[in-house]
Amino acid sequence: MNLKRRSITARRAAAALAVLMWIAIPAPGQAQTPKEDLGAPEAEQAQDPWLLDCGESEGFSLGKCRIMQTVVIKETGQPLLTAAMEARPGEEGYSLILKVPHGILLSPGMALEVKGVERIVVRYRLSDATGVFAATVVSDELLSAMKKGDTLKVLVVTANGQKVGIPVTLRGFTDAFEKLNATP
Repeated sequence: MNLKRRSITARRAAAALAVLMWIAIPAPGQAQTPKEDLGAPEAEQAQDPWLLDCGESEGFSLGKCRIMQTVVIKETGQPLLTAAMEARPGEEGYSLILKVPHGILLSPGMALEVKGVERIVVRYRLSDATGVFAATVVSDELLSAMKKGDTLKVLVVTANGQKVGIPVTLRGFTDAFEKLNATP
């Protein structure tokens, strides 16, 4: 395949991803994507969008417990964003790991917005068959804001330059975090 054809194919894939991001809402048992952020129709929210997970799932490693939430695309049920928080190995504190699908612009990284904290820019760190990962150390300020807040907005840029905000509900976060702390 020549370079021009690859470029057209990549642009089409990026455009398709951008369209999917705009129609994203959760499948049953997963978090709601609010209408005002992605233009999604109303959907029923899961009772506990943040869940404790101590196994291997969503491309995250086996052997560590984490709390996580996945936002999915309504029509396909495919993950749009997975957010996970886990203890930092060998250190105090926590890491927030975010996974998005392929087809995003890597150079600007992603940004996190939560009420009460300045916007945080997070660089992408790893890509595997399941998506592209970014991670950041969770400051005391960010943790406190997530416990008190309603929404963590994750801002990404698609390959065609479109900025997309993916809201992650913080409902149930504090309870899930307490369960994580109680896990050995």
